[in-house]
Amino acid sequence: MRGLLALLLLLPTALADTGEVEEIPVGSILYLDAAACPEGWTEPFELRGRIVVGVTSNNAIGDTYGDPLEAGEDRLHGHAVTGEISVPSESVALASGGSNGIGGNGTFAVTGTAEPVSTGLPTVALRACRRGN
Repeated sequence: MRGLLALLLLLPTALADTGEVEEIPVGSILYLDAAACPEGWTEPFELRGRIVVGVTSNNAIGDTYGDPLEAGEDRLHGHAVTGEISVPSESVALASGGSNGIGGNGTFAVTGTAEPVSTGLPTVALRACRRGN
């Protein structure tokens, strides 16, 4: 019922400067806490376990990445790691004299993969609903 209530509150949007009411445009997608989409809305099943994000110039509309999440799933997540580390030149004074260059110095590349870990964040599963004609 909470999802339906949220939808009813969102449908008419008052425009402050004119007092006119504007409805949510056809094709809009809302995520609702509801057992089913309300009348006039359909569930786009391709969005189950996914969230819609804006499109950049590098992505096409409808592109998907990875596998959809299951309800309550806390998927492990990791990243590739790349960078550089700079090690300065150091010397050590010894009883028998100085010693230069006891270790490598310079700039070194670092690459690898961070171990996948859980975020431990709480999740909520909402139903995606698309407004029809």
